[in-house]
Amino acid sequence: MRCSQMERTTPSIDKPIRASFRWTRQEWLLVQRIATRYTLGPLRFFWLLIVTVILVQVIPVFFRPQPINFNAIFMIIVLLAAFSSVPILTRCITLRRYAERPDRDMTVVFTITDQSIHSKTDIASTEVSWNAFTRAIRVPKGFLLFSGRSFHWIPTKAFSSDSEIQQFADLTASKIRQYRDTTAGRHRVGS
Repeated sequence: MRCSQMERTTPSIDKPIRASFRWTRQEWLLVQRIATRYTLGPLRFFWLLIVTVILVQVIPVFFRPQPINFNAIFMIIVLLAAFSSVPILTRCITLRRYAERPDRDMTVVFTITDQSIHSKTDIASTEVSWNAFTRAIRVPKGFLLFSGRSFHWIPTKAFSSDSEIQQFADLTASKIRQYRDTTAGRHRVGS
């Protein structure tokens, strides 16, 4: 569901919304999957097109009356191995990046106002104006806010109540022009 591009009224928040969560390996893997899904979109299925084209070229070799071409069999095996290893390699690269992060396994505390989002860990503190975010996506497990090529992840489990989740969703929808809500009525804490 997309919010309309009409003039939006900013919901007022009486006090800052606070949210916190721990950057675990599982959280990092989840965020990378969600970010890949919503940044690449249909392009993530491009490899299926490549495999289909190659198979259309290679399969007729097996139906010819001539002897089987072992180069074609070898090519199919190599392609299947390459494409089936992509998820494993992606996971390994993602975990390596997580291991290199100085904020890994730390608690991130967010303070959200109608002016900005402030995040703090034991080693860093950042304040980002709402104007810096170009788009936001709400998924059942949280909110992904994009600023250029980077993003901020705020999981729903970071909030203390359903009302805070909804308040943040309303504020995000009013502040970020490209806001997409994929939850379709699901608004439970930690879902």
